[in-house]
Amino acid sequence: VDGASGSENTYYIDGVEVSDLMTGALRQQNAIPFEMVAEVQVKSGGFEAEYGGATGGVINVATKGGANAFHGEASYQFTGSGMNASDRGFWQLLPTNVNLPDFFRPKQDDYSIRYPGGSIGGPILKDRLFFFGSFMPELESTDRSVAYASGARNWSQKKKRHYSLGRLDFSPTSKLQINTSYIWTPEKVNGDLPSRDPRIAAPTNDLTVQGFFRPAQAYTASATYSVTPSVLVSARYGYKYFNNRVFNYGLATAPYLSYETASAAAPGVPANVAGPAGFKNVSSTFGIIRDVTDRHNIYIDGSYLKNIGGQQHMFKGGYAINRVGNDIEDDYLNGFFQIYWGEAFSRGSINNARGTYGYYVWQDGTRHNSAVNGRNQGFYFQDTWKVNARLTLNLGVRFENEFLPPYTKEIGGRKIANPVSFGWGDKIAPRIGAAWDVLGDGKWKISGSFG
Repeated sequence: VDGASGSENTYYIDGVEVSDLMTGALRQQNAIPFEMVAEVQVKSGGFEAEYGGATGGVINVATKGGANAFHGEASYQFTGSGMNASDRGFWQLLPTNVNLPDFFRPKQDDYSIRYPGGSIGGPILKDRLFFFGSFMPELESTDRSVAYASGARNWSQKKKRHYSLGRLDFSPTSKLQINTSYIWTPEKVNGDLPSRDPRIAAPTNDLTVQGFFRPAQAYTASATYSVTPSVLVSARYGYKYFNNRVFNYGLATAPYLSYETASAAAPGVPANVAGPAGFKNVSSTFGIIRDVTDRHNIYIDGSYLKNIGGQQHMFKGGYAINRVGNDIEDDYLNGFFQIYWGEAFSRGSINNARGTYGYYVWQDGTRHNSAVNGRNQGFYFQDTWKVNARLTLNLGVRFENEFLPPYTKEIGGRKIANPVSFGWGDKIAPRIGAAWDVLGDGKWKISGSFG
């Protein structure tokens, strides 16, 4: 949005932020299908003080809800390798000599992706309580054939991505509206695939037992109460859970070897260990026991519509707190060895050190085993001031307080400082914006903003 990357935007579903904690972008688990979407709102450049944490844009998705009449749909979509162009070639390092470039165009996989699904919504109590439910899975199947010099070999992989939505809307009185939604989006993968380059031998372990299951879910609840025709208060709560434990099924028990350069760079290497750059003796043995990220959000807002001196003002203020956490444990089961055939190692006081055939880098033991929790809270005040029929001003200010501790509080007896720690006076964001209808007919607009 406005030239910014995905991580510079913020993403909301039903008014609750779902941006990924690690990348800042929108993960596939929260990119719900359009069949579940009622409205998409994109704010770019000069958005109100209500929103923080974005230098690009704010994308807010409202999910579908029920109504007094029953309605629904059933759908089936399909795509595959026969309906799409072949993969484009790309430049890479030559597997037999990493000092030379190589243009490689891989053979296209035989794949298919099916999108069956359906949804239904309607009344539970007419004019009071409504429901909506939808299930839109993605079923992907891939077959890969690699023509090695020793003969062709075949592999297959199946992926299942589930997108499920359940929503309730309740209006106990004409002044009070309550809604809640639950989104379930886990992913399961069976089988792994080797490199498509036939010059690089496939891993020796069984790839058919590889795979993973990573659960994901999000829950939101909100209430809006109209105190008077001019005063509106609202509260929202959101919970998001994601366990990114990928490819932890059927991990090989052998040490994991990776050739970063070709063995041809080191004369005399025994034939039984020779291989090109990119060779792996087994698929990755990096095991993720857990990688859980969770988020709790609370938002409280109030709005007041007031006419002052013949000019309309919409005053709004609020408070939000975002509590986030990450609990992770992972390691290489029996070590990871990166082998640099024919190369010398230099770092610090060590210069051009090498063994008979080069050098290797060894990683072993637990890489991460820690749990951390942080929080970000803020409050804001803003005024949408309609000066006249053609000029509107947006004025506001936002204050934030943010804290994020380190994964490891102490290393070698030395305490690690908090990587993120901002007090209320450290993050102050004024917002000023203006929009002018040039001709008064809604066809030409000049706008500007600062913040």
